[in-house]
Amino acid sequence: MDFVECTCPYCFEQVEMELDPMTSGSFVHDCAVCCNPWQVHVHRDADGDISVDVQRAQD
Repeated sequence: MDFVECTCPYCFEQVEMELDPMTSGSFVHDCAVCCNPWQVHVHRDADGDISVDVQRAQD
């Protein structure tokens, strides 16, 4: 599993997110602290490096 640190766009807490090694693309994930929904974008490059962008989910 991959673990990434994200900052919640609602409560601004640092949250560790666990991702399956095959995860890429976009999905909705609830914050473990405040339970608000995030829109998560996961990108993996050819070397396997991962980048994660977290934004407020659209209402």
